[in-house]
Amino acid sequence: MGTTREKRASQRYPVAYDVEWENGNGVTRDLSIRGVRFFTGASHRFWIGEMLRFFVIVRRLETSMNRLRCEGRVIRIDGSSAGWDVAVCLQNFQFEYSSSVARKQRS
Repeated sequence: MGTTREKRASQRYPVAYDVEWENGNGVTRDLSIRGVRFFTGASHRFWIGEMLRFFVIVRRLETSMNRLRCEGRVIRIDGSSAGWDVAVCLQNFQFEYSSSVARKQRS
């Protein structure tokens, strides 16, 4: 009986936050300080090594949104007929607050 040793440098948290980028959207499966794994049904074709810029929506209120602006490299892709499971190693991220939700809803 062998034991599996965790090789990741940071703890992953199983959370379901909305993910948005220029060509689609999805939902996180897990999140850590070093990476994000999300699922998407978008038709966008992902490539290993591709740089991806996206937002993780942490909280959406009626008049504001808290989100992480992320940039990272795609390191793993698992596809099926339902969509893509995409793992991204974060290169950069920044928390930001936006009040643009109210303007979008009025339009």
